[in-house]
Amino acid sequence: MEIEFMKMNGHGNDFIIINNWDLVLNSQKLSELAKKLCRRRISIGADGILVVEPPKSPEGTFTMRLFNADGSEGEMCGNGARCIAWYAYVKGIASKEMTIDTLSGPVKAWVQGKNVRIMLTKPTKIELKKEIETSKGAISCSYVELGHPGLPHAVVEYQEVSKGEFSDLMETLKPFAREIRYNPAFPKGTNVNFYSISDNTVYVLTYERGVEDFTLACGTGISSTIISLVKRGVLHLDNQNKAHVIVPGGKLYVILEFGNEKQIKNVYLEGKIRCVAEGCIYEDALL
Repeated sequence: MEIEFMKMNGHGNDFIIINNWDLVLNSQKLSELAKKLCRRRISIGADGILVVEPPKSPEGTFTMRLFNADGSEGEMCGNGARCIAWYAYVKGIASKEMTIDTLSGPVKAWVQGKNVRIMLTKPTKIELKKEIETSKGAISCSYVELGHPGLPHAVVEYQEVSKGEFSDLMETLKPFAREIRYNPAFPKGTNVNFYSISDNTVYVLTYERGVEDFTLACGTGISSTIISLVKRGVLHLDNQNKAHVIVPGGKLYVILEFGNEKQIKNVYLEGKIRCVAEGCIYEDALL
């Protein structure tokens, strides 16, 4: 069986996109595909696969499903949503403005060339100070969930992140990140975001649940980090309510919109995407 695909990435967070509008592939087949196709070197390689299916809601333009490299289905992915929005636009599935149905709720998207802005699902749980026990002793972190069911993110300060030696830090921090990811304080597991602030720019390194490794960018992780920092009063946004974020894959922007009493009303993620390949998946990719 040959399956058409497009390979895209948002600041190095890479995905294989498949159109399943006719629902030929069920959840089990999609999970198996993800585990096989996401293998690097011996298959196409990616952090996950994104699947386009018919909308679930009256307002939705289409549904995005995300299957991580380990075959698990994720609730939502910020960079994935930006990539699939551009895919849907160029394939004639959507106009430049669309609403994407996800497991965590609807996500609005706007395409302007290769720049894509999405409005993320709203934070549904915020704990600004959460103490957890680790092999390094007790540490304090913030915890944010986006959407419902909530996509979990732990936010941990780590001063070395702002030095930009990302590849070395990934190896150094991997055991500690994995420990936090499975910490019993997080019943459904968590993504782990290490951050530091330098000259009002936020540097973030994210260990992703499901990928089970660090990725070059995580849109929901970046956004959860900014939400926690703004709520704690340790980060000041620019005059457009925009935060500047550096990740291993480059620079992204998080924009916050406030309602009454400075409550966070909406959260936007903005940045460029890259389409790097398009073709057919052959049987050898699945062996």
